Amino acid sequence: MDLKVIALFTFLSVALLAPGLQQLILARKKFITDRLKELAGRGGPGGNGRMEKINQDLRHNFFKSLLAHAGRLSPRVLSMAADRRLAEADLPFKGEEFVALAVFCAAGGGVIAVALTGRPELAVLAALAAGAAPFWLVKAIAKRRVMLFNGQIADTLLIMANSLRAGFSFIQAIEVVQREMPPPIGREFGRTFRELSLGTPVEEALTSLVKRVKSEDLSLVVTAVLIQRQVGGNLAEVLDKIARTIQERVRIQGEIRALTAQGRLSGTIISVLPVFLVVVMVLINPGYIGVLFTHPTGRMMLGAAVLAELLGWFLIKRIVRISV
Repeated sequence: MDLKVIALFTFLSVALLAPGLQQLILARKKFITDRLKELAGRGGPGGNGRMEKINQDLRHNFFKSLLAHAGRLSPRVLSMAADRRLAEADLPFKGEEFVALAVFCAAGGGVIAVALTGRPELAVLAALAAGAAPFWLVKAIAKRRVMLFNGQIADTLLIMANSLRAGFSFIQAIEVVQREMPPPIGREFGRTFRELSLGTPVEEALTSLVKRVKSEDLSLVVTAVLIQRQVGGNLAEVLDKIARTIQERVRIQGEIRALTAQGRLSGTIISVLPVFLVVVMVLINPGYIGVLFTHPTGRMMLGAAVLAELLGWFLIKRIVRISV
């Protein structure tokens, strides 16, 4: 096998295993420190035996956790994770089908890259990118869906508050939202209403709703409802206050997006412009820019430029991202 391919596989293996090992080590750092402090000053017979027992426990827990992290890559666990992602994006696929689609995309990307370039290392990168593309797409769809959901929460709370004042029960208010509101919030509240109609407890149905829709505003609403059901109070008034808070938050977010529009546009232009210039130079004068891809120094400079470009894009994103 080509040395470049071996080096690439080694790099990818280390890059994937390093975060997991780091988490395992940091998670047990406090445990080790506490146990050693507990034994500090305890001399006498049996001290060495206790220390050896602690070391055995640490080794056992380390390998047990390592196997648990490795088990997350099993097909069944991947399928369950895909089910959760697909539920967040409201896509009519099963987890097994989605994982199979990702594998098919990865294989297709690798085959196409080999056919076009004949270089195995590029085929590996293309396979990884093509295999990750379905997950990125689902994540983008889920994010857009959450944005639409958050834009409808304030109106939904007003409808529920008015329904409660009209004498409806909480479940009936959810049914009204199902009828009156468009997707995605109407669809999700419809699922919750069907669960409640089948006898599911309110707490469990609302918790399931929060798991399907990763929305901070929805989590706030559900928490308020669950607290009200335990301690009592005027739920309609609580929902009115939350609706006003969310409306004010949306207004502030709109102002922030308007003020940071120039920065976000600058980040996009800075990120796209170098790639555009490279493509133009390849089309106009390939011999001039080909040195970057053929000479070792040129490849090093190209790699450094890519890293600097990614770092600049990341910093701009962090600067213009303001949480409210």
